[in-house]
Amino acid sequence: MASFGYSSWQPATRNGSAETLGLEVDGAISAVGHDEVLVVHIVSHGHLAESGAVYVVGSDGRTHALTDVEHWLKAVENFPDRPYTLFLLDLCHSGVAARLPWQVALADGSSRAWIIAACEPDQQAFDGRFSQAAANILDKLYRGRLDIDRSMRYVPLATIAREIRREVDVLASAVGSFRQQVTCSIIDISANVDLPFFPNPDYVDDECYRVRGRIDTALAPFLDDLDEAFDARHFVGRATGHGPMADRIGSGCFSGREDELIALTGWMNRDEDGAIRLVTGSAGVGKSALLGVLVCAAHPVLRIPTKLLWDRVARVPAKIPHMAAVHARQRGIAEVTESLARQLGFDGCVSPEDLVDKIRQSPTLPMLVVDALDEALEPLTLMDRLLFPLVTASNVNGAPICRLMVGVRSDPEFARLRAAAVAANGLIDLDDVSDDRLRRDLEEYVDKLLKSQAPYDQRKHAAARANFAAAVAEALVSRRAGRRWGEFLVAALYTHHLLTTYEPIVDFGAAEALGLQVPSELSEVLELDLRQRSNVPFLRPVLAALAHTPTPGTLGVWGFLVCTASRVLYLFLSLFSWRRGRSAGMGGAGVSRRAWRAVPRSAAAAGGGGSSFLT
Repeated sequence: MASFGYSSWQPATRNGSAETLGLEVDGAISAVGHDEVLVVHIVSHGHLAESGAVYVVGSDGRTHALTDVEHWLKAVENFPDRPYTLFLLDLCHSGVAARLPWQVALADGSSRAWIIAACEPDQQAFDGRFSQAAANILDKLYRGRLDIDRSMRYVPLATIAREIRREVDVLASAVGSFRQQVTCSIIDISANVDLPFFPNPDYVDDECYRVRGRIDTALAPFLDDLDEAFDARHFVGRATGHGPMADRIGSGCFSGREDELIALTGWMNRDEDGAIRLVTGSAGVGKSALLGVLVCAAHPVLRIPTKLLWDRVARVPAKIPHMAAVHARQRGIAEVTESLARQLGFDGCVSPEDLVDKIRQSPTLPMLVVDALDEALEPLTLMDRLLFPLVTASNVNGAPICRLMVGVRSDPEFARLRAAAVAANGLIDLDDVSDDRLRRDLEEYVDKLLKSQAPYDQRKHAAARANFAAAVAEALVSRRAGRRWGEFLVAALYTHHLLTTYEPIVDFGAAEALGLQVPSELSEVLELDLRQRSNVPFLRPVLAALAHTPTPGTLGVWGFLVCTASRVLYLFLSLFSWRRGRSAGMGGAGVSRRAWRAVPRSAAAAGGGGSSFLT
């Protein structure tokens, strides 16, 4: 728990009486201040009295009035100067403490005493399984394997409780043991509670992250597409198992595309006419990044929080008050329609036709952006029922009802939309650029990516950084003919391969030689990465299964099958780990104490020193 900013508080003696145990817990509750937090973890026997109260049994095999768990809970709730306290109770019948009648009045989230108990009121707790599960989950949290949004300062207690419950189920299944169901404090599902027990190790105090919780889910990916350097780094950190990498980038890495930015910005600012602009090109050529920078700069919700990401770009539009943007990847036509309607403030839009009609009646000329059309669940239906009507519809004066910008690959099935864009002088084809311009943009892009990471932001690495960037750009442009994958995607992945595989390079000759080895195709970059992961079992078969998903709509089914197979493998590995622990003499409370100490230590523990942990 030290990794989460807690100072451990061990009982005065491990072999004390029940009375001593009760005094220790009472003392911890009264010694911690109102503005601090306390976690009390107890592994022992639980005695269910005839009155229905659950008592903790001391090392002397006895109970005491001071080991009534309800007594501890009331000692926290009934005095305003007591800390937020979390009780982790690895006891038989411990669920009694989470189902006391008077706790219903505090289900609105006003409680200061919270419980995660090992089992239901009428159940037994076995083999310290709950404590082992809690330790495993906190270890995963610290290692960044619970995928908690970085905008959250504290991990929701409900998330921790659910994960512990699942882990207990896994551990019980692995050994074929009796089931026990983790039981927790009751809370109203409408309550908004932010409890400070577990600081998020990945928390970033940045407005770009905080704004994610306030925007429509279909709008959020534009942040990801713009802030590529950070999100790619975050993905690599997760995949390699090393956890999040260094400090967050302070600015975006968008580069080049100056002509396109000027043209699209003028149109968005209404300096040019036309109902549609179509941004097209091969996969990985930078369509989403271009749309991302424009959306973040123009959208009224995103403009201020994302200023660092677009502030140094060649040209961006002004704020557009009546604007909506949707990333269509893996979204159906209903979801895209509903998201656009919500952002525009239109109620009662149950179909694309309703949305078109609402926009036609609107006194404004809204700006709509739909990216990744080709990755939608039904892209042709979305194009025919919503996008094309939006482009061709007119108001009573015969003028367009909106302005629509679409991002899509240059596939033949979208020829109808492409023809409409050509007719409106609104086609932006990112594949149609000169070699010289592409080389310059790629070199600047790779240089920015490297400069965002220490130590390549230092002067002694400047020559190596510049030579690597120039070599990558030259190699990719020289092999450009007939490519199906965008050079920017390959360059980004290869740059992150350099950052995560090689020691920092100072010699500019070595950097140039490495840059010239950049693969020509995305598949070669993937193969390069897979060779570095030879220790990950079943990685290639799982990726092959997902790659051969028949249609995008069946991805959920395949994902379920893959996750099920992974869960079976995890059960097997958990069984092996449990048996190995038992053979080493671990058991009962001993498992718990060792497991807590197994949480990795950090030189700078998150959350400061205002927390205590009693075990």
